[in-house]
Formats: sequence, C-alpha cells, structure tokens
Amino acid sequence: MKQTMFKTLVLSFLLVISFAIKAESKNKLYQIDLIVFKHEASVNNANQLQTTLSYLKNRRNLEEQSSSLSPYHLLPFSFTHLKEEFWALRRKPQYQVLLNYSWLQPVTNNVAVYLPKTEKEGWYLEGNIKVQQQNYYSLSSELLISKPDGSSFIFKEQQRLKGGQIYYFDNPEVGMLIKVHQIA
Repeated sequence: MKQTMFKTLVLSFLLVISFAIKAESKNKLYQIDLIVFKHEASVNNANQLQTTLSYLKNRRNLEEQSSSLSPYHLLPFSFTHLKEEFWALRRKPQYQVLLNYSWLQPVTNNVAVYLPKTEKEGWYLEGNIKVQQQNYYSLSSELLISKPDGSSFIFKEQQRLKGGQIYYFDNPEVGMLIKVHQIA
C-alpha cells in the first residue's frame, strides 16, 4: 500500500514538473534579425529564373510594429542585433539594403512567417521564412525577388543555424544576413 502511494506521489510530481517545463517553454521567445541586400551582379544565373513561390498552408503574417514585444510583430530598428552590418552595407555603394526586419517567435513555433511584399528602388521582395528550434535552429527560406528590369528569381536557403551567430547566404545578385538568438 505504501509503495503504491509512493509511486503515485512520484508520478504526480513528475507530471507536475513536465507541465511546468512545457508552460515555461511556451513563454520563451527567440528573435530573428534579417537583412536582405542587393549587390552588383557579376554573373547572370539563368538557372534561378523561376517566378512562383511554393506557399505554405501553415504560415503567419509578419505584422506591423507593435507597442508591446509580442511574437510575429516587427521590432523597431533599435532592437536589431545586426546594426553594425546594416550600417556597413549602407556605407558601400555596391550594396543596397532591400529589407531589414527583426521579430520575435515562440520557441514552440511550427509555422513559416510570411514577409509582406516590399519595394525598394524598383526591387520587389516577398517570401516565407521558417525558423524552428531543435538542437540547432532550422532555417528554411524562400524569397521571390523581382528586379527593376522585370525579371524575377527565387532565393532559397535551408540550413541549420547556431544561436547567436550571424550567417551569410548569397547568390549572384542578392545576399542575406540572419541571426537567431533566444531572449526571455
């Protein structure tokens, strides 16, 4: 009888702890800082001339800036961890920043974030970015980029990322910097 009661008590305790851990992880957030920029093209890569994104059913729209630090809302520039990189790109005439976003996501995120269509000097950009936390962060991005001459291409990346590190991805015409780091 005492053993059964002790086992029940231990199982109840473990159950309460597992719920507490799940509840705590739901409140944890990570921040994604993203810069997409164009650079002078040295090669025209015809293999990337595709014009349709494979839209995901399960995705969230990235909302306009919010006064609170809530998930899936753009953060003010002062929150980005890529300020130095942003200003370094802006100082060099061969680069042009097309997009500079930062937002928060919950650790339990399973959806892609839809980046709304933006325009910068004739360049249009929209797409999906999915970042999931596992042992590493898992990045899957697909950006549709339209150039001023009317041609378009898809910029896709899939990569495992370590938290807190800056990653650079490029193709002949655009580059992408991304940093993912846990907060709260």
